[in-house]
Amino acid sequence: GDNVIAMPAYMAELDVPKDGIGRTPGESQYNFISLVSNKFSVSKLQDNSMMFDNWGQIPKAQIDTILDMRRMLGYALLFQARATRSISAAAGQLYISQGALHYNKDGFLDLGTTANNMTWPVLNDWLESRFRPDASSQDKFLLAGQTLFGTGQKMMRDLGRLGTGEPYFEPSLKTMAYQIRTDEGFMVNVLLDKYGLNVDYGLGSWGFLFDMAHIMGAHYKGLDFQWFQNIQANDAVMTREDAFVGSFSLVMKHQATHGVIRGGAGQIVNR
Repeated sequence: GDNVIAMPAYMAELDVPKDGIGRTPGESQYNFISLVSNKFSVSKLQDNSMMFDNWGQIPKAQIDTILDMRRMLGYALLFQARATRSISAAAGQLYISQGALHYNKDGFLDLGTTANNMTWPVLNDWLESRFRPDASSQDKFLLAGQTLFGTGQKMMRDLGRLGTGEPYFEPSLKTMAYQIRTDEGFMVNVLLDKYGLNVDYGLGSWGFLFDMAHIMGAHYKGLDFQWFQNIQANDAVMTREDAFVGSFSLVMKHQATHGVIRGGAGQIVNR
């Protein structure tokens, strides 16, 4: 039941460097790098006709493809489970990158389906527990679904904890935001994610707490997101086919500094 704290490896006056004790290694943190793609095919008749709202033409198809990819990547970065398997001799090995949910081994907060657990003591104690590790930063970001964002905002306003001018529009992230300061003075920036954590998808009451100092991304060299144009077959003279291809990976260290809110905080009255 005793605790042991490792001290430095001391050297004598003319001694040689020592091995030292080092840290007890924890579970390794690694992730695969995924290759993803999305392609479209446009008829040359459509591309050279007067189409309403540029429907079926290359500029509109490119925008739609990018938006679709961004939305799907948002889900993958949050919920995708890590996996790898062989596809075929020609295609090779498939690598699926792991999302934030699966990096969290503990630190889950379940608020229930009717917000019965959405109280300030419950939220405050959970937030402060994620600041306890010595690796934790002094501020974090909480990516919140529509329901969680609104319920938290009302609670902070009722408690007199919402600052002047909050919530406010964050131009760099193009979303609404407000700040929560815990009883011990730690800062949490709450950001609305109405696209990924959407009420219509049953994710409005979810939230992801991130310590940005311990998050990094990666991609294959030369395979950041880019367009490959005119990849149609040689005999497809009446179509134009492009592909949006890229690679990505998410690495989250010190999982005890992050967290996930799942469950409720649902509205009492549905309008």
